[in-house]
Amino acid sequence: RSAADMLEAVLAEFLRADALVMAAAVADYTPVEPLAAKLKKRDGGLTLRLRRTRDILREVAARPERAGKYVVGFSLDVGVDVGEGRRKLREKGLDLVVVNGMSSFSSAAAAAVLVDAAGREEDMGWIGKAELADAIVRRIDAFFRGRGRQTPGPEFGGAAIRGAARKGSAMQLDRTLVILKPDAVARGLMGRIIARFEDKGLRVVAMRLAVMTEETAGRHYAEHREKPFFGDLVSFITSGPVALMVLEGRDAVAVVRKMVGATLGRAAEPGSIRGDFGMSQSFNLVHASDSLESAARETALFFQAAEYVPSPGRDDLRWNYEFAAGGPL
Repeated sequence: RSAADMLEAVLAEFLRADALVMAAAVADYTPVEPLAAKLKKRDGGLTLRLRRTRDILREVAARPERAGKYVVGFSLDVGVDVGEGRRKLREKGLDLVVVNGMSSFSSAAAAAVLVDAAGREEDMGWIGKAELADAIVRRIDAFFRGRGRQTPGPEFGGAAIRGAARKGSAMQLDRTLVILKPDAVARGLMGRIIARFEDKGLRVVAMRLAVMTEETAGRHYAEHREKPFFGDLVSFITSGPVALMVLEGRDAVAVVRKMVGATLGRAAEPGSIRGDFGMSQSFNLVHASDSLESAARETALFFQAAEYVPSPGRDDLRWNYEFAAGGPL
């Protein structure tokens, strides 16, 4: 079949879809004059005249029906060429490009980097292909739910697509970044705060202690760079060790934000972390992602895919959630 046939088939499905992951492609070139019979072996050289095939992903992404849809492409090369991935993302008008190398063809894993339209790059390291698929679905999930829409269809499972693939249950779990700030660590509150999250039913799926550099802090607080308190934010978060962690659970972003409480500790609700342990505005103990999109950006800044423990299956969560139609309530 030709590139034109593939384009027609992709367009027919794209009109009905909310997202496109273009993991397959036709050859970049095709013979100008295809032969109807086998080419016989002859003495002397051989000249082939080739022409470019149609760029299916570029044409689909340029369609007016593309508005509101999420489009993912792949950039395959001999090695992991992030610069080439950025070029394809920009020139084809994509939302996300998966940059990987040809070594992935012969392996169940791949070295990959995710590059998105906001300029963020997430180095996945050497990652299993099921885990890579999970990371792509997370991006699609965050895109739609960040715009107030449910993930488009039962086949998408957000954070726990691995559980759906391996155990037959499509559990829609979110992940959010939590930072226990230098004041929480210095006061010896780490265990008590983490226990609250675990008591609630949230799972710690990645965690480490670190002293944040000014460069990393600047990237973390990039949205506040032009504000007068930016320097104070960076100075405080880099003043001592912090505990970085990713929590996983249903509606994890909203649940954690509610548990953390208002920024001003003395005004925060009793029962919240800041309400019970804090009095200050500046020394506010905890950072928690404020949206699914922020969570995707922040978790990628501090953790690589290989640092996560596997997501649980349905049996592991039977006392945390009631299940209906394969998903947790």
